Amino acid sequence: MLTKRLVSHYRAKDTQMILFDSHCHLDDKTYDGDLDEVIGRAKKENVLGLMIVGIDLPASLKAVKIARAHDHIITSVGIHPHDAAHCSREALDTLSGLAKENPSVKAWGETGLDYNRMFSPAKDQEACFEAQLDMAGSLDLPLIFHERDSRGRFTRF
Repeated sequence: MLTKRLVSHYRAKDTQMILFDSHCHLDDKTYDGDLDEVIGRAKKENVLGLMIVGIDLPASLKAVKIARAHDHIITSVGIHPHDAAHCSREALDTLSGLAKENPSVKAWGETGLDYNRMFSPAKDQEACFEAQLDMAGSLDLPLIFHERDSRGRFTRF
């Protein structure tokens, strides 16, 4: 278990803080050429755990693949409000399967509402958000939220 490894690593005599990156996107293509080096540098700087946050189906699939190769990395799965126009029952079912089948999946998200940039229409964002709230609830997973300029709509869910 990641938590036990982090705690067992920490000793009172240590002067360096233990760090956990709770929100990273190592699945991004920017890291394709040097992912192992980036992970190694983080570990060297005492970042002993990382959570790759899913933003869509391809990113979530890639995040799970990375986590399988690194026992100190955990993931979430989800569809970001920017991509809500592409949210489908099929994508949500696949994400649910990933969450059920992979112990590295510890949360659902990044999900929510973003009415600032409007890369997806508000109605699509709200439908996708509501579906993901239900999905996370059925799987008993905590949620990672994204909210920007929703003018109170976010809290209505």
